[in-house]
Amino acid sequence: DKALSFGAAVFAVMKEHQKDVILRVCYDTEGKGMEREPASFSLVLTHIRQMAQLASEYEDVILTAQGLFVGSWGEMHTSHFLEEKQICCMVERWQEQTLIPLSFRKPCQMRLMGEKERIGLYDDALFSTESHMGTFGEKRKDAAEWKEPWCPEDEFSYLHSRREPVFCGGEAVSGGEYSTKETIALLKNMQVTYLNCVYDDRRLKEWKEKKLSSGESLYSYIGRHLGYRIAVKKVSRKRDVLSLTLENTGFAPMYEAADLFVEYGDSRILFPADLRRLGSGETMTVSATLHGKETKGTSPEPIHGKSEVRAGMARKKDGAAIRFANQGAGTTLLIRKGEKLAREGD
Repeated sequence: DKALSFGAAVFAVMKEHQKDVILRVCYDTEGKGMEREPASFSLVLTHIRQMAQLASEYEDVILTAQGLFVGSWGEMHTSHFLEEKQICCMVERWQEQTLIPLSFRKPCQMRLMGEKERIGLYDDALFSTESHMGTFGEKRKDAAEWKEPWCPEDEFSYLHSRREPVFCGGEAVSGGEYSTKETIALLKNMQVTYLNCVYDDRRLKEWKEKKLSSGESLYSYIGRHLGYRIAVKKVSRKRDVLSLTLENTGFAPMYEAADLFVEYGDSRILFPADLRRLGSGETMTVSATLHGKETKGTSPEPIHGKSEVRAGMARKKDGAAIRFANQGAGTTLLIRKGEKLAREGD
């Protein structure tokens, strides 16, 4: 009861301040998972059900739940309860109560669930060793069982092959030696959306000291490219059809549904686009008729004179503004000021 009350207080504060939550519930915080977790598996299932019921009341502010309570630090290792049937049972109990996505500690654990949706990855040993302290294995896929850990290269391919993009994050740990190029490539290969900003200080300090050819620190570059990073690359107009070419230079795709729109005067025109399909390094051109569907104003107005036209993105579930990566962009991006819209190549 005390833990549930504490959880409710944390969620309420996060919701009040419009913060998104990455949730981890754990029995152990000292690396003594098998000593600290309950002796009874049925009690673990009861706790999962109770916390999932509470979390379901705050689904709109919880991005993902890391792990299934068990193991050292709640990291799904060093536990009595990680047999395949037990993992499946814990996932089922969670998903009976809430739609909040779960994140697993290893890709091989994800494979136990087949193509079940809303399953992500949290790697709390990024860069520590070649295997990320057991996140990956050594065998090639062809020489291993389906449910065994595979070498990093094959696990990356598996993560990219899943029907639903894998929401991935974790902690960067000191230990392994990685060049600037290798660091960026790994984060992109794993489609990393978030990292712990306080752990491991040794690795983070190293990133702050490393400089790119532009003079920017590796730490700053990583911070600006975590998750999606969508920029408007081209704007064109043919009669009443406005087209935007977008590029995602971030490490990962967008995981939550969002609206893409242009605003001018009292009109807002929506683009028929699913931005979640824009993967890392990819471009997408989307078009909308300027006299099409609007979400505010009595009717779409023609663009004339010196009308300002702004493009914007907003999360569907709460209308939160998503900023473009273009230099100088605010909550919206000015794409026309003056007599004409920007043309292709401008």
